[in-house]
Amino acid sequence: MSNIFRIMKKELDKIFLDKRLIFTTFIMPALIVFLIYSCMGFITKNAQDGAQQKESVVALSGAESDIAVFKPFLEAVGKVRVESTDKLSESEISDKIKGGEIQLYAEILGFSEDGKLSVNSYADTVNTSSSVAYSRFMAALEAYRAAVLQSQGVDTIKYVNNYTELAKGDSISISVISMIVPMMLVIMLFANAMSVSAEGIAGEKERGTLATIMMTPVRRTDIIFAKVFANGIITLLVAVSTFIGMAFSLDSFASGMGISGDVSYAFGDYCILLLMISMIALTAVALFSVASTLAKNVKEASSISMPMYVIGMVAAIISANSDLPKDWYFYLIPVYNCAAVIKSVMMFEVSAVNVLVTVASSVVFFVAVCLGLGRLFRHEKILFAQ
Repeated sequence: MSNIFRIMKKELDKIFLDKRLIFTTFIMPALIVFLIYSCMGFITKNAQDGAQQKESVVALSGAESDIAVFKPFLEAVGKVRVESTDKLSESEISDKIKGGEIQLYAEILGFSEDGKLSVNSYADTVNTSSSVAYSRFMAALEAYRAAVLQSQGVDTIKYVNNYTELAKGDSISISVISMIVPMMLVIMLFANAMSVSAEGIAGEKERGTLATIMMTPVRRTDIIFAKVFANGIITLLVAVSTFIGMAFSLDSFASGMGISGDVSYAFGDYCILLLMISMIALTAVALFSVASTLAKNVKEASSISMPMYVIGMVAAIISANSDLPKDWYFYLIPVYNCAAVIKSVMMFEVSAVNVLVTVASSVVFFVAVCLGLGRLFRHEKILFAQ
């Protein structure tokens, strides 16, 4: 029994006598969970607040006299611009809301003799801006009811709102998928790249074999490029394996989420997904290779890698919980850009320009990090730190 306790104490001492290991084992998980949920809450709140600050464009159709009566109530709500339009079909309304031209459409059917207003309204509540516009529209209807109540003194509802939700079951399910898939891919690929990269350089330091390699006539930059590219190939193979699993399960997953059978992803969508998965893998390898180079051993490499892992997760969470960025320069941000493109593929809103910018910026980032690692390999203190 005493031998068991001695061996057990020895194993526990490895953890509790190492401050870095204490941090990564006991403190880091709490920090990761705290950061993830805090970021999700912060991003969601910011998205809602941002939409609240923007002006809602409400398109109204119907008799000009009827529009003239209701228009002041909408404008009195604040941050609402009313535009008169011809009657629109449901598909036209949906396209205009997706394109950002309008946030809500309402058809004014008319007023009864006692002042009751009848309207047909359309909004897409999955779209944050459209959801805010609908809230403002309802506030205007309530303001109209209050005005009629004040003038007539009769406490009855003085409007009929026939509301049509444009976000069908498919749209809601696709929205959920577009949030889940990018986060899962980033988490899986970053976890794999972290373990591979930590062993690749820090493991050589720990075993003392790196010094032997450095004594060969091979240039140090060639060594670092070879190691990073080897790690990249391994991670890319994992990425391909991940992609194959996704390719065979995505339609089934979509069906299980309640998306109708006529919604499926094309061959080009899968090609873009494979490309983005590869870019995430290369970015992750580049980041964790830096951590492995700076570390003295594998254990320390894991400790240094954890903040980078968290940053990657946060980038994926930000992408998942925010609307797709319209401007191309957002796609220059590593990891975030790949997650955003994957999300756009899931939502059938992918842009060729954004894909090209993402690929170019990811490749440039990978090459720049490799060149930086080449410079780090020239420092003896970093290379042979014990």
